[in-house]
Amino acid sequence: MVMQPQIVGISGSPFKNSNTDRLIQTVLESSGLSTEFVKLSKINVRPCIACLGCKKDNICKVKDDFPELAEKVRRAGVFCRKSFERR
Repeated sequence: MVMQPQIVGISGSPFKNSNTDRLIQTVLESSGLSTEFVKLSKINVRPCIACLGCKKDNICKVKDDFPELAEKVRRAGVFCRKSFERR
């Protein structure tokens, strides 16, 4: 049986080993709980394409990694996210 993470940390930074990545990883490591780090630039999550496939059942028909990510977030007790900000 695979243990579900109690905290999922999500980084929106496109840069390898970015400040955002390190911040989230520090939060995860300091929690003392089971965790999982997700870097959005390493998975395939596409935007809405207005295909209206979701109209009948409210389930997106775009084939990407979002359903798996959403399930991880649902099962976790906490999620921590940070996105890249250009100043």
